[in-house]
Amino acid sequence: MDKTKLLPIGAFAKLSGTNIKSLRYYDEIGVLPPAYVNPDTGYRYYALSQIHVVDAIQLCLELDIPLKQFPGFLDAQHKQIHYAKLLEQGQRLAQEKIRSIQARLDFLGQVQEDLQRSQQLQQSPENNVFPLPEKACLTLPFAGVQNTADFYHVVGQLYQLAQTLGLPPRFEFGLLAYPEKSPQQYAFLEVDPLGNTPAAIPQLKVLPAARYRFLQTEESCLPNAGQRFPQLFSAPVPQVVMEVEAVVEVGDAASPLFELRSSLP
Repeated sequence: MDKTKLLPIGAFAKLSGTNIKSLRYYDEIGVLPPAYVNPDTGYRYYALSQIHVVDAIQLCLELDIPLKQFPGFLDAQHKQIHYAKLLEQGQRLAQEKIRSIQARLDFLGQVQEDLQRSQQLQQSPENNVFPLPEKACLTLPFAGVQNTADFYHVVGQLYQLAQTLGLPPRFEFGLLAYPEKSPQQYAFLEVDPLGNTPAAIPQLKVLPAARYRFLQTEESCLPNAGQRFPQLFSAPVPQVVMEVEAVVEVGDAASPLFELRSSLP
């Protein structure tokens, strides 16, 4: 190696537009080893051609590609850079980020919609019928009420089940019952079904899109809501009844507001 053509680390840092600390870090993680290290002083030297590697590393950083993946875009001698592979990976990560941001926007839109509906209910309780889209819910039997340790224990089990099944959780969780079919009550967690059906996953229940009658209460009462609020369950008997915590402008964690929903034919 002709050491007269090498640049000391300080000069290389200035020429490549990076800094000495970053170059040392790139060496430590194995993505940009120096062309030569003085065995007596430990001082690092770099070749001019390595400026292109620095440029590729900067591109990695801009594309949010983890630097631990960077060696996969180099040949064994760290001289040839596979830009096509690097850009393809960057595009894939960017698309994943777009999907993640869109999911957050959808979540925020749903919360905003629930808040607006809750405000309408508080202002005009008599105008209490609203449409709801189809919902896919993971369920586990639960006979109690919300805002209790037992309820949150079951909700925790539902989140673990969703993770095991690979079903992304959505916004809502609460209580669910089918008055026409069974006296049994469930705790539920709304999920993205990802094409799965109730036949494939026994705990998965799909609630069809429907109009619901809404009622806000100051305590969780789904087990005996039919007796306490008969107007909510006017004939015919609803196919689905659910209860969730209401989304309000200013919430009280110690005394949440609950929302009963009774499906209409």
